[in-house]
Amino acid sequence: MSNKNEYDGSIPEKVLNQLNEYTAGGFVLFYFNAEDGSPEKAMTFDSPAHSLALQKSIFDWSSAIQDLSIESEKFNLTKACQSQEPNDSDVI
Repeated sequence: MSNKNEYDGSIPEKVLNQLNEYTAGGFVLFYFNAEDGSPEKAMTFDSPAHSLALQKSIFDWSSAIQDLSIESEKFNLTKACQSQEPNDSDVI
């Protein structure tokens, strides 16, 4: 039997309800569970239109972050390759 006051690492429903009071249409929250570190999400929407709008916003943000990661990796690879190129002083 589980105790209702037992904390499982998730954000309490009371906090999520309070957060929702400060939104105009809902929210999506991604976080790591404080107990086991697993990724979790919490969400609420006032309408399907709000859900779609947030879905589009999340997609755009995720794409932008992915693009930044790709550009950063390109830069790092280019820098690594340039440092491995022999220069005139290395030729015997």
